[in-house]
Amino acid sequence: MDGGREKSVSQRERLELTVTALFPAAVGLMAVPVAAAGRGAWLAPILALPVGVWLCRAWGRLGREGLSAGLRRAWGPFLGGAFSWVYLAWGLFLLAVSARRYADRLFSAGRGDGSRWLFLLVTLGLTLWLGRRRGAFARTGRLFFLATGVTLGAVLLLSVPSLRWENLLPLWTDELAWVPAGALGVLSLAGYGVYGLCLPVGDGARPRSWPWAVWSCGALSALLLAVVGAFGPALTLEMDEPLLYLLKGVGVPGAFQRGEAVLAAILALADLILLGILEHGCRSLWRAALPKWEKGGTALVVLAFLAGGLIPGREMVLFFSEGVAPLGNLVLGVVLPSVAVLTMGRQKDEPGKATSCGKKET
Repeated sequence: MDGGREKSVSQRERLELTVTALFPAAVGLMAVPVAAAGRGAWLAPILALPVGVWLCRAWGRLGREGLSAGLRRAWGPFLGGAFSWVYLAWGLFLLAVSARRYADRLFSAGRGDGSRWLFLLVTLGLTLWLGRRRGAFARTGRLFFLATGVTLGAVLLLSVPSLRWENLLPLWTDELAWVPAGALGVLSLAGYGVYGLCLPVGDGARPRSWPWAVWSCGALSALLLAVVGAFGPALTLEMDEPLLYLLKGVGVPGAFQRGEAVLAAILALADLILLGILEHGCRSLWRAALPKWEKGGTALVVLAFLAGGLIPGREMVLFFSEGVAPLGNLVLGVVLPSVAVLTMGRQKDEPGKATSCGKKET
């Protein structure tokens, strides 16, 4: 296990936490497939699905005892340790950018009351609290997963009257040709999810994980179809949060008056899970590398939050999250785990190099 003192979670709990964390990450990344494929953006998650199913198997083998342990098992203590530092550095970058986007969203929802630093510091406190209480984190993830799933279904149902099929069809050849580029944008979400592997899995029952990939890709495809169908690709790219605009002015008598406010609240809860996974991942990687200086991991997390607050302006935040992050996420979330698992497969017959934790792979 990472750091040797971690209590494990169940496979289902890790899947729930990871899928919930990917929801706000996907919402923040909607512009990438839309910019690439236009009206065909909703096809990008479907095209990305086969790779997503493969990643479920690769992550299952790599992260059974935790990400750092898996890297060392695949590449040995030196090279695996070096890549653990790479994942730590990238996790801190993602944490800084994600924390800033979350604080900006709360600041905007508060109509400018208070300051971004106040929201950022409150978010830091909540994130550290969740990250240090594994049981509470797992239970919170389950509740937020259910809330996110129900809200997503409601969003799709309420958005049906807003769909304009001329925004979706016909699909021209040049739009279809760029769907693979949009699929790469979807796959870059794996760069966030890979930090869920820092939550080591116990010896209990391990449900298959590939249905979760099918569900996630289907949900993202439906969201893209709803957003692009309602606004068209050009207008979607001009919006900060197109998914929130989808429910603007929508209400349900006796339940709520502003649909976008409900969705923003659920999105804020899922954002905490994303930040919690990144925070826990960074601390676990640090603890595995330098167990004698465990508190240094917490210091790095605090510095990452402060660095997020120092990012100058919304344009730079978007550049980091939509321009820089997808490239690194593809490498660390898709390429390196795949190479590591293939390397483990070649080493399975070498003495002293166990490549599996036994039992059935997920």
